[in-house]
Amino acid sequence: MGTLHIDELQPGMKLEADVRGMHNRKLFSAGLILGSEQIGIMKAWGVTEATIVGLTREELKARKASMIPPEIQLQARTLVDASFQNRHLGSEFMEEFHKLCTERMATRLHGGSFSPLPAAHLASLRTMCAEGPPHPRPSSAHSLVGSEVRLLSFPSVYALILKELQSPMCSARRIGEVVGRDPGLTAKILRLVNSPFYGFPSRIDTIERAITILGVNELTTLALGISAIKTFDNIPSSVLSMRHFWEHSMSCGILARLIAGSKPGLSEERFFVAGLLHDIGTLLMLRATPHTYGTVLLLSRDERIAIEDAEKQIFGFTHADVGGLLLDTWSIPETLALMVRNHHTPMKSQPLLDTAIIHLADILALGLRTEDYGAFYAPTILPQVMDAVGLPASSLEPMFLQHDTQMADMMNLFFDGE
Repeated sequence: MGTLHIDELQPGMKLEADVRGMHNRKLFSAGLILGSEQIGIMKAWGVTEATIVGLTREELKARKASMIPPEIQLQARTLVDASFQNRHLGSEFMEEFHKLCTERMATRLHGGSFSPLPAAHLASLRTMCAEGPPHPRPSSAHSLVGSEVRLLSFPSVYALILKELQSPMCSARRIGEVVGRDPGLTAKILRLVNSPFYGFPSRIDTIERAITILGVNELTTLALGISAIKTFDNIPSSVLSMRHFWEHSMSCGILARLIAGSKPGLSEERFFVAGLLHDIGTLLMLRATPHTYGTVLLLSRDERIAIEDAEKQIFGFTHADVGGLLLDTWSIPETLALMVRNHHTPMKSQPLLDTAIIHLADILALGLRTEDYGAFYAPTILPQVMDAVGLPASSLEPMFLQHDTQMADMMNLFFDGE
């Protein structure tokens, strides 16, 4: 027998043990032959895995791998090796991560769901950057944020929420009334809390009820993430695909939430939103100087260096610097701003754990990308970061399977389900 993740289950498999959902409710008995309907019910109830007769996960993986031609497996390893640049060697955690990335890349290449960045796209980007109208480079991250933030219209409802939180009369009802002034924000929050991402057994129909279940701070944090995304919904994709940008950001947020969920006492919503917004400074840089940012992407590819290192060479500062300052300007809670500002330099933060989680989630999301995102070369994960997070290598595969289950639903909810 073997325990398989929900996404690995297939019709015709036989349950070795009972399947239970939320609050230990029994859904299906051992001995049942699964069909598509039963698998769908399990997903709806937030079941993440089931014990199956006669098939282990390793056997299932071996069966799938045997169907992938050797040349595809070699192409996958070549791509992953180029991204890791041997930074995985000597670390049990990183070597397991490298192995899983290689397996996933081979599966995607074989299924046609991943395409390396075409040389023609890079050539087109070079032409655009060379011939496009010049944009003066900002002298500092402060000057960039100062000039751009005046052009942004951050949804006023979030400022009203913050003001209400400071009131001695603050209550779930009053917060609900403030959020209710923005129908789009209200609808998105309710869709989120009723999604499999949370897996609540009964429907939540009002913001006041959502606050009662999640807490005021948690719901306010979610409102921040949704509001920030809305602010940047008109960035052109001529330099960097916005779809790919938000896929990476969502992936980082989901992974940060999963990592935080393994640590007692951490707010999962706070880490989800910090991961979702960790690269928000990139969008401000793209708005201000799109052609200059194009040269950053080209330098990263040409010199085989991480995006943030290329930004330092071109701008003198990074998207993390810009993102942290932007959140400060918006009066976002300091803990969130610090996680964004230091997600590439976690050793600058205290406590280290908060920023270390975002740093690690960012690198994991880069490895799990479904497209050849603008960022390609993975930075080194410091031993101090790994010690602070304390994530064992054995936790990676089940975590990635949970991540995959949530990604499609969350992308649809945030970006397709308008």
